[in-house]
Amino acid sequence: MEHDLLNDSDYIELIEDEQENEQNILSQKLSELTTKTSEEVQVTTSVEKKRHASSTTSPSVYPKRIKMIGSNDDEDDATFEIDMKKDQTPYYLSLNNTLFLRTSKDILKNVQTITINDIQQIASLKHQIGALKIKIDQTNIYLKAVTGTLTEPESDLIDVDRRVWPMQVQSMMSSKSESNSVTTTESNHEKTQRDCENLLHQRLQETSQQIQGFEQELTEKKQTFFEFTSTMNDAIQKYVQDYSIKPMELTHHFKKAIVSYDYEAEILERQYLKEKSNVDISTQLLKMRRNVEKSRRDLLELKQRVFFNKSSISFNSLDVSSSTSNTVEISAQLLKMRRNVEKSRRDLLELKQRVFFNKSSISFNSLDVSSSTSNTVSMRNDKPPRQLFNKYEKELQWKN
Repeated sequence: MEHDLLNDSDYIELIEDEQENEQNILSQKLSELTTKTSEEVQVTTSVEKKRHASSTTSPSVYPKRIKMIGSNDDEDDATFEIDMKKDQTPYYLSLNNTLFLRTSKDILKNVQTITINDIQQIASLKHQIGALKIKIDQTNIYLKAVTGTLTEPESDLIDVDRRVWPMQVQSMMSSKSESNSVTTTESNHEKTQRDCENLLHQRLQETSQQIQGFEQELTEKKQTFFEFTSTMNDAIQKYVQDYSIKPMELTHHFKKAIVSYDYEAEILERQYLKEKSNVDISTQLLKMRRNVEKSRRDLLELKQRVFFNKSSISFNSLDVSSSTSNTVEISAQLLKMRRNVEKSRRDLLELKQRVFFNKSSISFNSLDVSSSTSNTVSMRNDKPPRQLFNKYEKELQWKN
């Protein structure tokens, strides 16, 4: 009876404080998410700026890595490690959280041998196991990025080194070394690459061992309670899943997307830098080929000019070339023919002049004859002028 009265009073207090506590929890989670989002945006912006500066100043032959931010703290590790410390309990599993108290009392109805502290321990173990599984998934993503297998190449024509170190991995590696300087020799780089892969494999192994330890402890804890049922286990699992695992998974998916986008951006940047050199070489080759074609055209034009100039010179210097022993006779004949042609031209010109002057004299004589017919009759019967006129007329007809 006293136990029932205590439960009734607890329920009354829970109902009164439920709305206020839920609002406090929601406001706290909202502020945490807002803070994380702003920090992640700042981190992403700083990473992009540093990556752009490094790619434009001194592109490296070796696989480039995403530049580290100023702090060496790994946000993922910090979140998981704080949640998994045994001496600290998450707020949603605290006895000061009325929502957890209400859920625990609902689970423990008609149960005498199990207390709220036992429910808290079981829920804490489930929380740690869930957080470690997310950590393993995140570490696998880092390992795939480091080994270059995060995404499969889709028939890329440009072959580049696909190994990329996310900033969280560089933060872990810098914490293991004394200096943040990265050597540029190939041997040191390969050694650092192997050390990084070994560190991630070691982290996966340690996390798997921790999960096995927590699962074994959880199994032993359940076995000590005779009244613990599968319904109680499902209720605890649902509470932990709703108020812890799902928010962590959302954060994990967000960070996974950032790592994937940074990985793809880095691969594209490497392909661009490699293709840029090929473009420069192609431009130079195209320019050289253009110059060669231009030189060929100039040479062809020069040959044609030389050919035509030689032809005209050879024709004009026929007399000079005819002095050879084999063409003396031909040259003499050509010279004789040329002289005959020149003589014929002169005769023709002289004949044309004579015809012209004869026409003029005949016209003049005919004019005199016609003018004298009206005054003198004796000249009509005069035979010598008439005969002379007929003679010139016949000669003119023969020449025409």
